[in-house]
Amino acid sequence: MLAEGEACTLAIRSENIKTAKEEGENTVRGRVENLTYKGLSTRLEVTGCFWETVYPSVPGYTGVAAGDELLLRFPPDRLCVYKKQ
Repeated sequence: MLAEGEACTLAIRSENIKTAKEEGENTVRGRVENLTYKGLSTRLEVTGCFWETVYPSVPGYTGVAAGDELLLRFPPDRLCVYKKQ
């Protein structure tokens, strides 16, 4: 169990990161740097929301382009929390 304010690492599978239409709980704004259409999904390369690049895999073709801003949502039931040692 983590105490409030205690350092941790969050992890999530790329297919569990969702795009969002409006800001809300667990949403962050980022910029699409690149995207790769992979048939059943599109792999986005998103910067500006964390210290590291985020690579969500969203269903189908998203209609976004490199340079677009978008919101990403991280469903709490899909996050893994690891206590820092």
